[in-house]
Amino acid sequence: MIKAFLENGRLTSLFIALLIVAGLGAISSLPRTEDPHITNRFASVITQYPGASAERVEALVTEVLENQLRRLEDLKLVQSTSRPGISVIQLELKDTVVDTDPVWSRARDLIADSKFLLPEAAQNGVLDDQLGYASTAILGIVWADNSPVRVDILNRYAKELQSRLRLLNGTDFAKLYGAPEEEILVELDGNKISELHLTPAGIAAILANADSKISAGEINNNQFRGLSGGFW
Repeated sequence: MIKAFLENGRLTSLFIALLIVAGLGAISSLPRTEDPHITNRFASVITQYPGASAERVEALVTEVLENQLRRLEDLKLVQSTSRPGISVIQLELKDTVVDTDPVWSRARDLIADSKFLLPEAAQNGVLDDQLGYASTAILGIVWADNSPVRVDILNRYAKELQSRLRLLNGTDFAKLYGAPEEEILVELDGNKISELHLTPAGIAAILANADSKISAGEINNNQFRGLSGGFW
C-alpha cells in the first residue's frame, strides 16, 4: 500500500500540500507574544565588604548568608564566590516551583534577619532576582581616548545612558553595574591645623556639614507663614 502511494505522484503531492496547509494554519493560530515572561528560577545575593580579604569575606559573610539561605526548602542549588571585598551567592530554585515571588521574598527576609550576624561594613546584601527576561541587552562604556581613564566621567555618561534607556518604549528596567564611587581626598597640614587649634575629627565634621540644607529665611504674611528653602 505504501509502495502504491509513493508511486502515485499526484496523491503524494496532494498529501504533502495538505500537510503544508495544515502546518501554516496551526502556526497562524498558535498563541504567542513578542517578549514572553519567563519564570525566573535564578537569583544572586551580592554583598560588599570593602577592604576585606577573600578569606574574611568567605568566613564572615558568605558562610553566614549561605547557612541562612539553605533554610529555604525550594532551593535546588547554592553556589558562592568570595573575592576581596565582595561576596556573590548564586541561587537556583527547584523545577517544581511555579510561583517564585514568595520564595524570593522569603529569601530577602532571611538576608535581612542575618544582618546582625554580619560585620557592620557588610550589612548591605542585595538579592537580585530579575535575571530571567526573554530579551536583555548588556551595554558597556569604554574609555576610548589615549588620556588616563577618568572613571568619574564614565560614571556620569553611564548614568545619562541609563536615564535615556528608561525612556525607550518597551524597556522594563535599566540597571547600572560597576559604577565607581566618587571621593575627595583631603590632605591635612599638621602645622596649619595646630595653629588654628583644629583636629582631624573637627575638620571632618566641618566638611560633613558643608553641604547641609537649611532654610534661607521665613516668610510671614496674611496668607502664608513658613520657611523658605535654600542652601547655605
